[in-house]
Amino acid sequence: VKNLEGRFLLSNRAYATFVGASDPHELHDRTAFDYFPEATAAQDEARDQQVFQTRTPLFEHEESLSGADGAEREYLVTKVPLLNRQGEVSGLIGIGHDITAHKQSETQIAHLNAVLNAIRIVNQLIVREQDRKQLVQATCEHLVKTRGYSSAWILLVDEAQRITFIAQSGLGDKFHALLKQMRQGKVPRCFQAALSNSTEHPALQE
Repeated sequence: VKNLEGRFLLSNRAYATFVGASDPHELHDRTAFDYFPEATAAQDEARDQQVFQTRTPLFEHEESLSGADGAEREYLVTKVPLLNRQGEVSGLIGIGHDITAHKQSETQIAHLNAVLNAIRIVNQLIVREQDRKQLVQATCEHLVKTRGYSSAWILLVDEAQRITFIAQSGLGDKFHALLKQMRQGKVPRCFQAALSNSTEHPALQE
C-alpha cells in the first residue's frame, strides 16, 4: 500500500524480502527509489501517478524487475486506487504475481516448437532434394530463415575426417576467413567436439 507521495504504508514479507529488507516494517515511509535503480523507480512512479490521476485500476501489467539478489524476474502487477471516506484517492494497493516460471515455460515450448518445425522442413528437403550438396546448402539457409540464427554452416567429412564440402548461410565475408582457417587444419572447437562424440552435436546447440 502506498500514499499519494509514493511512500510505502504497508507491505508483506514476500515483497520486503524481494527488495532486500529484513522486515516489512522497514519499508514504511520509503519509496521505490530506495530499492530500485532510478529508471525502474521512475517508471513505477509514473504508473502510480496514472492510477491516481485517472482513478482507474491498472490490471496485470507485465514487468521485469531485479530484486536484492540481482536476479531478474517477471511479474504481473495490478494497482488499484485506494479511496478515503470522501471518495477521494488517498493512495493505492499494489499486487504482484511472480510469473517467471510460467514465462520460462512459454519460452521453452516456443523453442521446442521451432526446433520441431525446423526438423519437419529439413525432412521435406531430404525427400525433395536429390543433390546432396544442394540439400546441405538449403538446410543452412532454412536454419537462418526459420530458426532466427544469424548464421549457419555445415561441413561434410570423409571417413578420414577430411573436409569434403562446406555450406553456409549468413556468414558473408567472414566465411572466407573461416574457410581459410579450416583448410589450414584450424577447425573450430565445436566441430572437433562434434566429431569426437557421435551422440551429441555441440555445433548445433544454441
